[in-house]
Amino acid sequence: MFASITPLLMTGAVAERMKFKCFFVLTILWEIFVFYPVAHWVWGTGWLGTQNGIGAIDFAGGIVIHTTAGVGALVLALMLGKRRGFAEVEGEFPPSNIPLATIGAALLWLGWFGFNGGSALTSGAVSTSTIVSTQIAAVSSGAVWTIISWARGKGTDRRSPSLVAVLNGIVAGLAGITPASGYILTQPTIALGVILGAASYLGSWVMKTKLHIDDALDVSSVHGLTGIIGSISIGFLATNVANAGLGPTGINEAGLFYGGGGGLLWKQVVATAVAAVWSAVWTFIIAFILNKIFGLRISDQQEIEGLDAIEHGETSYHALHVDGKYEAIQ
Repeated sequence: MFASITPLLMTGAVAERMKFKCFFVLTILWEIFVFYPVAHWVWGTGWLGTQNGIGAIDFAGGIVIHTTAGVGALVLALMLGKRRGFAEVEGEFPPSNIPLATIGAALLWLGWFGFNGGSALTSGAVSTSTIVSTQIAAVSSGAVWTIISWARGKGTDRRSPSLVAVLNGIVAGLAGITPASGYILTQPTIALGVILGAASYLGSWVMKTKLHIDDALDVSSVHGLTGIIGSISIGFLATNVANAGLGPTGINEAGLFYGGGGGLLWKQVVATAVAAVWSAVWTFIIAFILNKIFGLRISDQQEIEGLDAIEHGETSYHALHVDGKYEAIQ
């Protein structure tokens, strides 16, 4: 399931621009050349993990999933370029359907308890602590996005919080706590959630308004940046109080703030950096080849007509299919 989910995270960065056949082939090749090697290196018997490697740890996928997908999303966003009208709306296109987005975020939030808690592979103290940390990080990060969006509210005389921002903040907290959820205590989780919320919001703002990179759903910030921060935070915050597998008799030492020295920290930095570079290189290679064969991006006219109609022969909203042509419903 993790293997299926990981490349799909990148769809948020390429929304409304990539040809479906390229996306289809990209997903398969990305699994083979990016996800499987990194998963083996960290979770299997590879050179980054705890069995035969340097000893980096990743509880539920911050390195293997969120770092790789987030970096891959950034590469694809750069290669595809901006959507039409990006400058006019400063990268903040209006959401398609906020109720559906809310339902989707709620389902993600619920599923994440299985995503993280299930990575303990058994019920007990570790899985319980993991689920609690998952909830706290989501709420803390979501609160940060709420406050910042409220303070920066646009378009009205009275500033107001954004529901879309709240949803992004929640997902950012969930993604960032994923690698550390089984290794840290409640109090550090609160602090980490705040850091994740602030970093992801800042990252999204810089990407769109300063760098003008069209990562449509902020995958590189909400998943990639938070995954990197959460993975490295293990080197500071991991403790055998949360997970008895850490410590002198466990699979690895504790974090820097809990008497473990800097050993675990450098392992986390190395593993995270390797995963990021590996994903960036292979994502570029795969996309470059597909671009030469098929062309990655749809045409301007196809973008105007919409991928629903052009790629799939159907539309989601306000259109009828009549004799092969689409006419707006008035």
